[in-house]
Amino acid sequence: NGDEDTRVSKEGAGSVGNETTLFGGLTRKAIEKFQIKHGIAKPGVDGFGNVGPKTRAKLNEVLASWTAKSTPATPATPATP
Repeated sequence: NGDEDTRVSKEGAGSVGNETTLFGGLTRKAIEKFQIKHGIAKPGVDGFGNVGPKTRAKLNEVLASWTAKSTPATPATPATP
């Protein structure tokens, strides 16, 4: 939901900060956009709009990238003399 290209909704339920656990039509459309954007699947391909192994792997890769960018580096703890 952090990517404008694949956001579930711009306002209301499903928008940033108002995410739900429902996998409905808006979520399916967001998954389809994600799959197209990342070259995973397109309309007419088996699995389009569903979160299968390829989509899950890409979601995890994107999430790891975002987490790495948003996590400040931890300063090294000085050694005790």
